[in-house]
This record gives sequence, C-alpha cells and structure tokens, in this order.
Amino acid sequence: MSKQFNTDGLMVFLPDNGEPITLNAFESIECAIAFDVRDWSEDRRSAWIYAIVFGWDYEDSWDEVAKKFGWDEEDRKRANAMHEQWIKAKGAQATPQPHPCKECDKYGCDVHCPYYGK
Repeated sequence: MSKQFNTDGLMVFLPDNGEPITLNAFESIECAIAFDVRDWSEDRRSAWIYAIVFGWDYEDSWDEVAKKFGWDEEDRKRANAMHEQWIKAKGAQATPQPHPCKECDKYGCDVHCPYYGK
C-alpha cells in the first residue's frame, strides 16, 4: 500500500486495487451512516444524528420522524441549523473538484474518480 497526499493535504492510501481512500472525517462519517443497513429513523438518537448529517428533507420524512419522537417546529429549526453547520464545516474540509467527467456527472465526484483531488 502506497501513501500519497491529495491537494487538501489529507493523506490518501492507495490499496492494491489502486482505489484511493480518503481520510476526510466528514466523508468517513457520511459513508458509515449511508452504507449502514440499519433504519436511522428507528430510535431517537440515530434519527437526530441522521438529521444533522443528511437532514430529513426528503418528501415527508421530517414529519414522520418528528411525529414518532415528539419533535416540534423548534426541534426542526435546531436540526436544520445543525445540518447547515455540518455542511459548512464539511465544506471547509472538501477537496476542490475542478473537472467534469462522465462518472462524476452520473454519480458525483468522489474518491473513486481518477481526477479526485487533482
């Protein structure tokens, strides 16, 4: 496994298959949540974490989760404010993506893109 540094100074490890793995904490947390098989609306604490990281803005998702856990409009404002803080902090750590490529157009630019961090 070789080590390289991308443009934002975060170390990237290239395993034998050549795919980079970023050490960006925000990306790591988002992937851990997004690819976890559990239902993040199942318990109050997990649902709150999901609200901060991704938001419950898809269709009626906030209404369903809020009803389940007794959250009101003040809770919604607080969750949205925390989600905005997450986005702002994550943006400060983001690697610039100055290129459009076919894969990025389809899936979004990520560590699997050959141009990531260049």
